[in-house]
Amino acid sequence: MKIYPIIVMLGLIGVLASCAEPVCKCGMERCNYPDVRTHQAPSWLCAVTIPGYTHIAVGYADKSPGGESLTRRMAVTMAYKKLNKKNIDSTKAKIIKVTISPKQRVYVMVGVKNK
Repeated sequence: MKIYPIIVMLGLIGVLASCAEPVCKCGMERCNYPDVRTHQAPSWLCAVTIPGYTHIAVGYADKSPGGESLTRRMAVTMAYKKLNKKNIDSTKAKIIKVTISPKQRVYVMVGVKNK
């Protein structure tokens, strides 16, 4: 039965696709904030690569009662953790871009520069 491997492959693709973390409408003409899909976001929020950087990660944090500074630090920490999960030394990363959505969620892009 040659159809069995095809069914297994399609099922595996479906499982892997369901585990993907939705970030934004990447590859589309318009980039929207993940938390406010009706508002246009800066194009870098949907970027997969940034010229001059080998690795990038985007972190986010919802508005904190501790203020904007704390919220920003929480977003940066999330982005650093994403780099660390990819076995990338986050101590070499720097903040590239920051934006705040209409719902006050802070998005921060960090990256490691090309050598």
